[in-house]
Amino acid sequence: MKRILFLCTGNSARSQLAEALMRHMCRDSTATIDKFEIMSAGMAPESVDPRVYEVLNYHNVNSDNLTSVLASSLQNQHFDVVITLCDKASKECALFPDSDALIHWDFKDPKPQSGSQGFYDVFDGLKAR
Repeated sequence: MKRILFLCTGNSARSQLAEALMRHMCRDSTATIDKFEIMSAGMAPESVDPRVYEVLNYHNVNSDNLTSVLASSLQNQHFDVVITLCDKASKECALFPDSDALIHWDFKDPKPQSGSQGFYDVFDGLKAR
């Protein structure tokens, strides 16, 4: 089983969208069911932004069991792939030195923007990757 971790600062928006979307995409393919464990974490976790649930619901992506997790609580675990979603988190990848791949995707934080469009944009950007 491949273990994938999405890492961001607050684990409240971008990484939550990434975790839910990746799980959804893996479940859509019978060839990949049960071959991946997908998680997300943050350097300074905050509660999941309600707009995350709005976007996931709109796209019919399951949002059950999304919780914010402190990245350092996972540092003794092996992840095959660690994907950072912001510049600040990419500097913290030292927590996961034995990962097989460290990937950086810099997505603008949608939380400071009013409305939900920024969350939809992040979702679309993640899906494209």
